This record gives sequence, structure tokens and C-alpha cells, in this order.
Amino acid sequence: MIASITLEELQRRNGWVNVLPLLSGNDLFFQGKKLVYPGDWECIKDKVCMYGENDTDDEKKFIVSIPPEPWSSNILTAKIVILSLNPGYVPQLNKELACMFRANQAENIMADKRSILEMRPQRESLPTKILGDWYWKRSLVYIGKDIYPEDPEKIMDDIACIQTCAYASVTKISTGSKLMPSQEFTRDVIRYILTNNPHTRFLLFRAESEWKRIVGDELWSYLEESNRLIKSKNYRTQFVTPANIGKENYNIVKDSILRDSK
Repeated sequence: MIASITLEELQRRNGWVNVLPLLSGNDLFFQGKKLVYPGDWECIKDKVCMYGENDTDDEKKFIVSIPPEPWSSNILTAKIVILSLNPGYVPQLNKELACMFRANQAENIMADKRSILEMRPQRESLPTKILGDWYWKRSLVYIGKDIYPEDPEKIMDDIACIQTCAYASVTKISTGSKLMPSQEFTRDVIRYILTNNPHTRFLLFRAESEWKRIVGDELWSYLEESNRLIKSKNYRTQFVTPANIGKENYNIVKDSILRDSK
């Protein structure tokens, strides 16, 4: 049996709360600021684009001038948790569009970003969906309509996403052989889910070797042996459909969601 962790202990260890004071105002692109977890900077400082006067978008660097997203805000309450890569960075959205929102829209986005770091369930506002190019709505639209035909967006309460790394980039970037402090906390979050939410399952889309490294041998073995790990048939896209993840896997996901919804 794996060691458990309480919600109180998890909240005490949450270093992301140190970033919360920086998430204020109406400017969604924090040029020159380091929105990073305590201790992470030393691990990624040579792989970061800080956007000085002469900097341009660098496909091979992390962008730490936008709010980090280690997971979705409902990570502790979801019935299915998608294991994914780090957030994608699109300059036209994350930099240019982000500077065009009205003050009240920017405030809504900022509130959504704070709820992520606090792990406080909150439905995304419309401006946040637009800024994210409706990515997860598009990925979950099929199963949403399948399970909740009258309210497909309810699926957003049931399915969460957790990332290998919270910092955005244009392409996949290695964080090195040693876990960053934020990734060690990600392991704590997964431990909490495994030991406190016994019916939650994990759907692996990408980076299996990286997830094994982050989760660790003990928790990974437990995930597999307890049949709580579902591996998608297709790693190229993250659409939750029978064709993409496999019919059997889709039925397992659907049954897991319906288990407590009846």
C-alpha cells in the first residue's frame, strides 16, 4: 500500500501560492517577470526566454512571462485525469491577443489562472477559453455530447489535465534529468489523488517515459497494478473519442464518469 497524503499537507506544500501575488492587474503578458515555482529557476534558467528588448520568440525555450499551468483547476475533484505534456505557446494568442482583452475580461482570466494554482475548481470564463483557442473544449466535445447531451460542457467538471511541466513552450523541451521542485509537487498531487479519490483514473496521451520519471517507480507500478492507468491508442492528438483512444478505453473512461453521475 502506498503512503497517503492529506489535503492539509498537500496545501501546505503547494509552492505555487508564492506566484499568486504576481497574478494581478490587467496585463496578461508579464514581460521581464519570472512566474516560476520556488526553486525551479535554477533548473530552467538556461532554457528560458525573458523577452528583453532584443528577444524574439524562441521555439526551444520556456516562456515564463505568462501564468504557469501545472494542471486544470479541478485536478483534485476530477473523475478522469489526463496525463499530458507542458502547455503550448502560440505568440499570436499568448502574447498578442492577451494584450487586447478589456480590463474586466483580463480580470476574469487572471481569476481563472489563480484558481489553477490554488487547485480550486472553477469553470473557465469565456475570455480564458478564447485565449486557449478552445483547446480542451474541442478535445472533450465528443464525450461531452455523449454523456451530457443537454449540457455538454458539464464534462469539464469530470475531466482534468495535468502537465509534465507548468511552463509553456512552442515545442517540447527537456527539463533535465533531475526533477524540478514543481514536478516533485506534481508527484504529491498525484499521490493525493491516488490515495484519496479511489475511483479516479488516469488517461495517458503523451510522454510515458517522462511521466514514469515524474511519478516514480512506486506510484507508477501502483497505477498499473490497480488498473487506474489508461493508455491512449493514439498519442498524436488528445481527443477523447473511441476512434482516438480506442473503443475499450473510451468505455472505461465513460463508465468512470457515469459511476457517480447516476
